[in-house]
Amino acid sequence: MKHVRHSLGMAAVLSVLWMAPFLTGCDASMASLAELDGPTHAVRGPDGNIYVSDGYVNSRIAVFSPNGQLIESRGHRGWARGQFHNPHGLVFLQDGRLVVCDRDNGRLQVFDSAGTPLDIWQGPQIGRPWNAALLPNGNIVVLDGGDQNDAKPRSGIVILTPAGDVVRRFASYGASPGELAWAHSVAVDSSSRIYVVDLRNERLQRWFPSDSTYVVDTAWSQQTLAHVTKPVAVAVSGSDVFVSQDGAGLPIVVLSTESGTRLRDLASGLFERVHGISIDADNTFWITDVERNVVYHLDWNGNILQRVGSQE
Repeated sequence: MKHVRHSLGMAAVLSVLWMAPFLTGCDASMASLAELDGPTHAVRGPDGNIYVSDGYVNSRIAVFSPNGQLIESRGHRGWARGQFHNPHGLVFLQDGRLVVCDRDNGRLQVFDSAGTPLDIWQGPQIGRPWNAALLPNGNIVVLDGGDQNDAKPRSGIVILTPAGDVVRRFASYGASPGELAWAHSVAVDSSSRIYVVDLRNERLQRWFPSDSTYVVDTAWSQQTLAHVTKPVAVAVSGSDVFVSQDGAGLPIVVLSTESGTRLRDLASGLFERVHGISIDADNTFWITDVERNVVYHLDWNGNILQRVGSQE
């Protein structure tokens, strides 16, 4: 199944390559560029650097060194290739390409390891991408969170190949098991089970692969309701599911992948509002606090290793 794809010729690449930053609320000094404003997600790249979708205000990708120093500020608010309007999620593919969920522009943008724009993936089957995650087979799970338009509600889960072709789309808008309203955050475990924060319905749901499609795991999803209040973000490592909650001071809740029961809490009292969670191979966390405009690097026990984007 095909969708609209826009590949770039070299002349176009040279004309749009990470245009000079224009940042709302910031001047062009490196110190001010290092300040985040409405960050949505952070991941460590294959190069060891930290990539932050600084989405709600600055609409750019900020790249920090492993020690938290700003290296680059990529893009700014706009519609052209290499520009963004609320970049809301990030995922690196197995070949090192970076896929950005350019939410309010209703598209996915693809970049090579040097930051060169390669491709734009968009179309009715993809919808408005709010977040994305990588499946073990290299395919991409994309959340179409919809347009937040009650007159024309829409939400769904899309599976793409690494080339950007749609494999399947499932789930639809609603409040019944297996339906979604504002699909906000997604994670995948080693068994290819898909975990989705269903924001407006205030719940976490899980799907498991079955033949050529995915089936909602109603029992597991129902079990989590007793342990998580208003989930916002989700990540998975091994047999643990990490879920942030909407509220100042609330911890990240750790759930069992097997039972959905609560195992422990992480970093209670630290956060204002966690918008994104990612986990490194060394089992450390990158936690994006959208209210405090900071990315926390935490160890497995919730101790702060580093703050990125903070001038504290």
